[in-house]
Amino acid sequence: MIIEQQVLGLWQKCQAPSIWALEEETIFSKTLIGQGLLSFALPHTKSMGLFNRLNPCTFSLQLHYLTQLQSQFLSFAMHFYESETLPVTGDTEEWISLRNQIRAISKQQFLKNIKALVFNKTNAYMRGMIEYHLHPYKRSLREAGRVIWRCGSTTLRDFSSTDTFASEQTTLLLIPSLINNAYILDLMPEYSLVSFLKKKGYRVLLLDWGMPHQEENFGFEDYLSQRLIPATHFIQSYISGPLVAFGYCMGGIFAMALAAQIALSGLILIATPWDFHEGNNGPAQPFLCESILRILEHEAVLPADVLTGLFYALHPERMLEKFESFSQWNDPGKKRLFVALEDWAGDTIPMAKGLAYDVIHSWLHKNELYTGKWGNEIIEFKSESLMIPALIVSGSNDRVCRPKMSAPLENLLLNVTVAQFEVGHTGLIVGQTAKQEIWPLIDTWLQTIPNDCYTQNYKKEA
Repeated sequence: MIIEQQVLGLWQKCQAPSIWALEEETIFSKTLIGQGLLSFALPHTKSMGLFNRLNPCTFSLQLHYLTQLQSQFLSFAMHFYESETLPVTGDTEEWISLRNQIRAISKQQFLKNIKALVFNKTNAYMRGMIEYHLHPYKRSLREAGRVIWRCGSTTLRDFSSTDTFASEQTTLLLIPSLINNAYILDLMPEYSLVSFLKKKGYRVLLLDWGMPHQEENFGFEDYLSQRLIPATHFIQSYISGPLVAFGYCMGGIFAMALAAQIALSGLILIATPWDFHEGNNGPAQPFLCESILRILEHEAVLPADVLTGLFYALHPERMLEKFESFSQWNDPGKKRLFVALEDWAGDTIPMAKGLAYDVIHSWLHKNELYTGKWGNEIIEFKSESLMIPALIVSGSNDRVCRPKMSAPLENLLLNVTVAQFEVGHTGLIVGQTAKQEIWPLIDTWLQTIPNDCYTQNYKKEA
């Protein structure tokens, strides 16, 4: 079934659902979808509810893609076998070579093989999905950190075991994104960046943005001036050693904005986007941005489900493949990490209306963060802030923040250490590569920051 798998791979690579616009739904696809839904109605599953997990993954979106896989791909494969017309996207020579190979098989056998391929992939996905929902793992909240500062929905959590600071101790302010929950940085005991840094002797503080209740209309500047900067001033009121800001994803943009207004000893930027067009090969599709902005006209916040759908759309086939793989693993620890990450990924937070406009319209569509047309008064770098020691880490397999999206930061800042790893977006924070290579790199880099690097905070000139 290798040739059929190649056809499927090329179809996915070239976004084949649109190249011949084959929309018909077959009896075969209805049968398989029905089979999947019936699997969830089995007594041992039904008794626990359709979604046993607290934060279920995007099951409905995945079923939609399964429908495409089962109906559109089946129709596409047969049309490709019979027609002399080639798809309008992709490598023409690759298409021709592949068609010559499949025509060495009889039409009846090829159809049988394609059906078997889709049937097997569907079964593997369903087995993985059911196993995921029945998995016993539940995240423990026993070490969520002690709240030492609060404003609105935002809290500052201290993971240290003492209230006193050593004069030379480096304090790390961890700033996550505002889309998913902050606990990705403290996911589970065996995969906790917070615990690693704590054991290395750093004072670890985690900014938890929380749900946008009082902040429903907040934009980026509101979160910066009314949440992040006051929290940082609170930290500075009782520390005497270096203060380093650690930003993950959108949190890295906040860390950059913080460094432009408050003197820090260092910056760590993990998967931080800056040029939103470079990583996506051009401007975001206008109709997508317009659709999201229209949603904001009728909603107090950008719903979490919309954000989840946007992430899903980046790589829908991967969402299915990972559950197929999950069903075949034998390593309990690997399965446990998968479940923990899926729970976190499904635990999406609604985005405040103003911030959603900044992200969707100004950054994603207009790319105004990179061009400097957005936020000139928000992120105004001085010579001191540009000289701050910075560590920039990206993942070559990151589909949320491709390396080219963060590359401009390497030229913007003047004292930079750059590292790239063959991992995805979450793999930069958790997983074996993070644990064995990225976390130690962060520790090694932090040790290069001199204790006298810390200076009194300065305020941006009016």
